Amino acid sequence: MSVLDELLTQVRSLHLDDQVRELCRKITEEESSKIVHKELLPAGPNIFLVLECPERLRGEVTFLALEREAMGKYLISVWTKKEVSKRSVQRVSVNDVIDTSTAKKILLHFAETYKLMMGK
Repeated sequence: MSVLDELLTQVRSLHLDDQVRELCRKITEEESSKIVHKELLPAGPNIFLVLECPERLRGEVTFLALEREAMGKYLISVWTKKEVSKRSVQRVSVNDVIDTSTAKKILLHFAETYKLMMGK
């Protein structure tokens, strides 16, 4: 049984949005030590999960986020900031999560996108 499947058994009785939120909270707890630029993390009530990506371009900080747009509708967004810029991070790309039938499918889509950004 995968880690994701084990987590899913713990939240199976919750509504889909609550399942995703709880799973993202647990992933965030595990992955938070890998985030170098914590002060730049995109934040908001509908941003459920944010992971920092390695530099895509020299001097650029990049984050991948899973956001809830509406009940049962999710987006994967890319946020960036040039390190020399005084601005905060800005959303530069947004893609819909097409299959939102289960929390597992939503998180697997996010994981696949993250792998692509990591060059794997």
